[in-house]
Amino acid sequence: MAKVSPQMVWGGIEFTTNTTALNKIAHSTTYEWAAVGRLDRPHARQFLGKGEDNITLTGEYYPAVGGNANALEAVRSKADKGTPEILMDGSGKNWGKYVCTDVKDDKSELMDDAKPQKVSFTVTLKKYYPDGATS
Repeated sequence: MAKVSPQMVWGGIEFTTNTTALNKIAHSTTYEWAAVGRLDRPHARQFLGKGEDNITLTGEYYPAVGGNANALEAVRSKADKGTPEILMDGSGKNWGKYVCTDVKDDKSELMDDAKPQKVSFTVTLKKYYPDGATS
């Protein structure tokens, strides 16, 4: 079987089309604005800076036809360590260090022994800014 390039890699864990295929990558960035009250006028807004930078990876895999049945356990094990890890996409772009804050999976199309034929998942990563850095 030919090596398949990863769609994304977080901390050495590869998300690929033949193991844990991603069908959506959502990227969101928040910006912090404080409301400043003023007498007899609407609130003014004061820019406080960049907020959180989040990546949500959504996908599915099929353990019965080649998907890695333990793929999400590897993500959970890495997240359990509580260390920021490098996130890279399939084109080689380094997104920086991210921490995993949430792993969800939904097992469906169960066999008689309760093994799933399909696993849908969502992994939420948040950008890690050491020492208060913003980029």
